[in-house]
Amino acid sequence: MGWRWGNVKRPYLLPVVVIVMSTVGWVFLGIGVADKVRYADAQTAPGRVVAVSVDSKGLGRPQIEWRDKDGTSWQFWSTVSTKPVPQVGDQVTVEYLPDGPSTARQVTTFTWLPIVLGATGPIFAGVGVGLLRSTLRRDRQAAEDASRTTPPVWLPPQDTPTQTPQDSSREQR
Repeated sequence: MGWRWGNVKRPYLLPVVVIVMSTVGWVFLGIGVADKVRYADAQTAPGRVVAVSVDSKGLGRPQIEWRDKDGTSWQFWSTVSTKPVPQVGDQVTVEYLPDGPSTARQVTTFTWLPIVLGATGPIFAGVGVGLLRSTLRRDRQAAEDASRTTPPVWLPPQDTPTQTPQDSSREQR
């Protein structure tokens, strides 16, 4: 027979896993939605790498210069470190909010990470809720089965041989 949650020696493990999975799912969904809402009105602009900082692991973090729609020049250090290391002069895409050019960020595949997390959030939450429902259903069914087969506690057991003190004294002779 395969491994089941019912065989776990620590009965608190399943509720903990369910709670953690559901919480992670809702947090991922919240992160994805918050990022999407924040950058809903974002504008894009071309940018250029003007400097690169390389860390001890060989990952390069570019400093990017770009111009907003008014022609004002801005610079920022990207929050994304990559390998291969970007080169000075490389063209990149910048995303920024019109009312706050200081919110600029480099558009990379990591820009989609909150959306991916937001999409996986309901999956994690659904798995957690599904595990909880199946466990509760199984436990309820086991309790119903036990109540049908277990005799009531207040009745004396049936078919039990009783021994009187006289019978025990005869056996000792």
